[in-house]
Amino acid sequence: KYFFFLLIAAVSCSSKTHDVKSYYDHDGKMLKEEYSVLTDSPSVREGKYFLYSQFGKLIETRNYSHNQMTDTLRRFYESGKLSEESIYKNNQLNGYRKLFYENGKLMLEEFYQNGDSIGEWKKF
Repeated sequence: KYFFFLLIAAVSCSSKTHDVKSYYDHDGKMLKEEYSVLTDSPSVREGKYFLYSQFGKLIETRNYSHNQMTDTLRRFYESGKLSEESIYKNNQLNGYRKLFYENGKLMLEEFYQNGDSIGEWKKF
């Protein structure tokens, strides 16, 4: 039990992150993106990623695990409405990918496995 606790503590300490923000302008007023990186590996993204337009609107969200895009990617129109939702695993499309019209109706649906399109895509 004691060794297991030490192992968990060592792993959790080595996985700490710190936040990174970049800007469109030099004054730091127009946020472009924000995300976290591993403290001991500052080029490795970890956790949520947010991308903003030059007008300050959220246009994309992603998730990273050890610099690999994973889970759900969402893209948005400037209006804030969802334009795309896709599932990733290990930096590859792995699951459904849906595109939406700005009015919210489904435009296209397709499925992927390990980055390869499988089956027929459906256009609505």
